[in-house]
Amino acid sequence: MKSMKTILLAAGFIGLSAPAMADTVSLSGDIDGSESTFDQPLSTATTLTGYDIYEFTVDTDGMYSFLSFYAGDTTVDANLDGTLFLYASSFDPTNPGNFAAGNDDYVAGDVSGLAAFDAACIGSNCSGFEANLTAGTTYVLVQSTFTDVPNSFGQPEGPYDMTITGPGAISVTGAPVPLPAAAWLMISGLLGLAALRRRG
Repeated sequence: MKSMKTILLAAGFIGLSAPAMADTVSLSGDIDGSESTFDQPLSTATTLTGYDIYEFTVDTDGMYSFLSFYAGDTTVDANLDGTLFLYASSFDPTNPGNFAAGNDDYVAGDVSGLAAFDAACIGSNCSGFEANLTAGTTYVLVQSTFTDVPNSFGQPEGPYDMTITGPGAISVTGAPVPLPAAAWLMISGLLGLAALRRRG
């Protein structure tokens, strides 16, 4: 019985000390005109655009990629003309120029090693960039549009599909994030110990 306790304790400690695993989080939404607006900082003209925000943290320092794909009609003009921004610590819509990274139109090769995304963006509007993030810092990812009027590149409203990918676990506020394998290992070890205590 003692050896079983030792094995379970070891499994729990292994779970605690296991290295962080790479993670990808997928998010979907729709800019439909009901959102709050701000003066989008990449636009050359004063234009109030709707936006969605996603607060998140990462548990590992490193380079993370942010990609937003605007699917829709087969013509580029009918898609959402999206814009993507990353803010460190907080997002203030009255001072939106204070962003850490941003991108209006993703161009093939902007994010290294993402040939599949390059292919997906052909004939569509996409936004994307890479940014070096610090573990424990709160970040705010803002999905917006380039202008508040239709233009030759797309529409001010429409759906989007976004991914955040990086070397560590990504925890998005309000989004279901699956527990990493190490956490399940630790939980199962603790449950095993609790069962042994009840028997003893």
